[in-house]
Amino acid sequence: MTGPDALDFGHRMFSRNIKGLQPNEIKLSLFLTAEAKVAGMFWVAKSAEGLQLYARDEDALPLVALIEKYHFAEKFKLQFAEEFFCAWEAAPSSKEVGSGQMNAKEFTAYWRGTKFQIMAAQPSLREDNEAWELHRIQNMLPWPGIDYDAESLVFDMGFEELCDPGKGCYIGQEIVERVRTRAGAGPRKLAVLQFNDFPTARSNISNEAGEIIGSLRTVAADRLGDIFGLAYVKSSLSLEQMGKILCGKVSGKAIKAFEI
Repeated sequence: MTGPDALDFGHRMFSRNIKGLQPNEIKLSLFLTAEAKVAGMFWVAKSAEGLQLYARDEDALPLVALIEKYHFAEKFKLQFAEEFFCAWEAAPSSKEVGSGQMNAKEFTAYWRGTKFQIMAAQPSLREDNEAWELHRIQNMLPWPGIDYDAESLVFDMGFEELCDPGKGCYIGQEIVERVRTRAGAGPRKLAVLQFNDFPTARSNISNEAGEIIGSLRTVAADRLGDIFGLAYVKSSLSLEQMGKILCGKVSGKAIKAFEI
């Protein structure tokens, strides 16, 4: 996004404090709907000409269409730059939520136990999809189109941590702040579950009393055969309250849940 109004437009539309971005800083940002549903996710950095946005290939055109939907008289233009690549590795959770720094043409950023490297040159290592699937489940990194979609609320995934408070108005901000100040969380939250056998993905989760407390999304196993699942559960429940869980005839336990 290049032009004199790019920065102001991004600040009014995106969930992060765009005007507060420092030189060489990058942040993970959201484009929300007025109902606080997640319409887009991307990394954003400030440049001398405006803003640089980094999104998955399949998200790029929808993101452009979304921006143009709200682009009226503001003076900026959108153009595709060179292709970038992303690599990841496990890393300790950073205090900075979804943020990092740029060095030359490479960004290094951290989010939810993961180090992301966005670079102009293709990584030499082949992507291990099985390792990524297990890693993202264990670190509560939901995948668009699989674990959430355009009807998912920002609170479902704990993504309100990517909505900077006190930055002023942006699309969806009213609902985000209302939930923050009155309820503290939405009706459901992400949780990592461990099972003793492979459950059926996208099935309901029940407690010992037979009460449905959530729904399972993605399942993966590690090299030792331990099976993990990413699920949505009632936000009112603690790990202790969940106790033993059942997914069909498969039993398991909750080992981690996202807390605001």
